[in-house]
Amino acid sequence: MIIKIFYAILSYLSGSVPYGYIFVKLKGHDIRKFGSGNIGATNVFRFDKKLGLLTAIFDVSKAFFPTFFALRLFSFDFASIVAFLTVLGHITSPFLKFRGGKGVACAFGAFLALIPFPIFIGAIVFFVMVILFRMVSVGSLTGCLAVFLTALFFEKYPLYFNIILFFTVLFIFWAHRSNIKRIIKGEERKITLK
Repeated sequence: MIIKIFYAILSYLSGSVPYGYIFVKLKGHDIRKFGSGNIGATNVFRFDKKLGLLTAIFDVSKAFFPTFFALRLFSFDFASIVAFLTVLGHITSPFLKFRGGKGVACAFGAFLALIPFPIFIGAIVFFVMVILFRMVSVGSLTGCLAVFLTALFFEKYPLYFNIILFFTVLFIFWAHRSNIKRIIKGEERKITLK
């Protein structure tokens, strides 16, 4: 039990590491004062494409590996909790006064280790919606919703897992609350597909 508690704390801290903030800070800038002010890969990509890609890779990895090893060393039950904690850590990073990113890349990595098929469906929905609406936030939100619905209706996961997944998606929607307001007002930033 002590080992699991220690592992869970480390997983939360792993998710909390603000790579986007760190990478841009090494360039002498504060990503929180640029673009949308978010520390995630999308905003970092606006600042520097290479750093944005690097941020995406690290944000996915910091959640994938703790979850993957939890699944191998312990159980699916415990790995599900670990997956949630990494995403929670990313959104509520103690290294940035409990403010963080939107949690999408982190959730992708965490749940890729657990439920690859729903994640695959969510990724397809994400790319289709981004192409159609040219808004990463719309792709992210619909993609997350697609993962949850696929897991709920097309897979046979335990009830507790569906509850964990539901709260993960709920936290991601909460983190996107400013985006949702801008989407409703028609003011959300669009990307250029060139």
